[in-house]
Amino acid sequence: MLEKTVNWTAATNRSSHAVYRVHHANGDTDVQVDQRVNGGRWMYLGYFELDAASRVSLGESADGYVIADAVRAIPGDLSPALAIWSLEGIRTGSYKLWGRWTEHANRAADAVYTVEQNGGITQQLTVDQRSNGGQWRYLGTFDFAPGSRITLNGLSSTGYVIADALRLEAVDSADDAFAWDAGVATPGYHDVLRALDLGLQSDLFRDL
Repeated sequence: MLEKTVNWTAATNRSSHAVYRVHHANGDTDVQVDQRVNGGRWMYLGYFELDAASRVSLGESADGYVIADAVRAIPGDLSPALAIWSLEGIRTGSYKLWGRWTEHANRAADAVYTVEQNGGITQQLTVDQRSNGGQWRYLGTFDFAPGSRITLNGLSSTGYVIADALRLEAVDSADDAFAWDAGVATPGYHDVLRALDLGLQSDLFRDL
């Protein structure tokens, strides 16, 4: 198994959704990247089993120039620093993805999450970890299945990358809906308060 990384030169006239197709031993995987940012460094595409017939192709884009600079394959035991979240026990379906980190001026302005979805679809997300720390930040909604992965590239030329935590919230799933009995002693108007603590939600009822 090898890590695939790519490199390009960034500019405002580049494609916002350049698609690399990795032809590997187990099929094809498309990885979408924004070539307007994160140029001049190796960017993680995924972890693949490669053979003699494997290759990487880069298609055209309608919204800007696509830059085919370089592709690199690294053995898994020599790969760059990566934080990996493996979704082995998850139910197949759509999930909202939230990320969390501690902010500081020395953090990376371009920390990159790579989201490997159901069906071989891969998408990269760039966040600025110098701000919005200490809270759950919405990253997007994605289709996951057992075996899906989320990785965070630990390499950045702009600062330290913090791999704190991720949270998944199922979309439209009855199994993830909760209900509380009011339990009030006296019928009438009451304040209903919601307490939030690290993504765990509960409702409290308080008499007026």
